[in-house]
Amino acid sequence: MIYELTEIIRKKQDKIDKWFESKKYIVQPIYCSFDIRNFGHKAVVVDSNVFPAGFNNLCRRSRQIASESFKLYIDNHFEATQKIGLVAEATNNTHYYDNIIAIKQILEDGGFEFRAGSFGIAEKTEVSGFSEGSLVLNAVKRKDDKLSFDRFVPDLILLNDDFSTTDPKLLAGCRQSVAPAVELGWFRRKKHKHFAIKNRLIKEIAELIGIDRCFIGAYFEFVNDVNFKTKDGFDEIAIKIDEVISKIQKKYDEYGIKEKPFVFVKGDSSTYGMNVIPFHSGKEFLEINSKTRAKLHKSKGGRIVTEVMIQEGVPTIDIIEDKVAEPVVYCVGGKPVGGFFRVNPARSVEENLNSRGMRFTPDILCPQAKGKNIPKSNVTKEKIAVYNFLARLGALAIGYEMEELK
Repeated sequence: MIYELTEIIRKKQDKIDKWFESKKYIVQPIYCSFDIRNFGHKAVVVDSNVFPAGFNNLCRRSRQIASESFKLYIDNHFEATQKIGLVAEATNNTHYYDNIIAIKQILEDGGFEFRAGSFGIAEKTEVSGFSEGSLVLNAVKRKDDKLSFDRFVPDLILLNDDFSTTDPKLLAGCRQSVAPAVELGWFRRKKHKHFAIKNRLIKEIAELIGIDRCFIGAYFEFVNDVNFKTKDGFDEIAIKIDEVISKIQKKYDEYGIKEKPFVFVKGDSSTYGMNVIPFHSGKEFLEINSKTRAKLHKSKGGRIVTEVMIQEGVPTIDIIEDKVAEPVVYCVGGKPVGGFFRVNPARSVEENLNSRGMRFTPDILCPQAKGKNIPKSNVTKEKIAVYNFLARLGALAIGYEMEELK
């Protein structure tokens, strides 16, 4: 089906662009990223991130495009902005600081003054990235209704902290412009609500271009009041796992797909690939051992998981140098600017690749890629067009999500 889908998107690109243009009244996030799975029979965004960490994994041309897109978005939405203060996480992860250093360069190339800071430190600190050098991380202070970064008072506060562990009240009543909206932090945002919005958009665009929406969307269910220590809610999770698998199986039967359906059970407000486990039946879930329950029990920062999404599992057929891979597409202002492939030789085509052992290759998704030094893969430019289309849908869904959270 992926080949038919690439042809439909190519032939109906004008119609697709007009549909997106009709939604321009929806303000899309300043930046976001999307994990995508291509099964061959379908291609789906399986996760979205409103506070993306990984700009350092973009190729040089993608960073240039990102710089131009940031400039356009900020000029359109935050008039007269010259100074940008980025609120980062305080962490020991040097790869994360590579991301902040890359964003710094991207924004400075766009003509903005830039400072990075964190609520999690008491004084100015120099931090080192893994490969991008170092930068100064300022203590973010609040005086009255404005934030400052060691006497640097930004016009725009750019958030790269998802508020898994930071108190969002630190930004309450702030007079400066803030993007993305703090309400999109994981203290409030829910995965299942994002996917409900996205599936409504998928239904609309699928009808417009004449495809079965199952080819670009995924089934899901939601369960709350879960306790992975006491097993409260387990029976409901098992029932809904079987319900989702039954729906998938009907579609598999309709299209002659022989693979065995499965689901991912994931924390509804989790990030960094945490709390994501595949299951092929409700019975298999009910039989999980204490080690697996412990993995599902806590999310980033030790937050207890009490709500889960049961999401259709989508295997990946993308291969880079004989290893399983999946594309991650970055958007600025709703526009795809490039991305990279997440490759994980320690994982199978069904498993979560955002885990230990992963590495990244930007070359295939680089807008200037022309074959030189491109690793061997089964990815084509037509598939990349599908991935960019799906990322645009995801960014639009986040825009609607922002409206609902106001």
